[in-house]
Amino acid sequence: MDDSIIKVSAEIGQENYLTNVYSDTHHLFADEPLDLGGKNVGMSPYELLCSSLASCTLITLKMYCDRKE
Repeated sequence: MDDSIIKVSAEIGQENYLTNVYSDTHHLFADEPLDLGGKNVGMSPYELLCSSLASCTLITLKMYCDRKE
């Protein structure tokens, strides 16, 4: 088995839009804000996408800086 394969799953229940997202080692909630019918329990899918792009960019820059000292 290839350890570089990342497995993520998600499930949605009866509550409007509240979604549980799982990886092998983490769990988070995704939801929509109150004005869109959610309960604002977690970040919206758009916020999750933006945060993944922001964190990927910053981590890459930090790794580059660390290597170049």
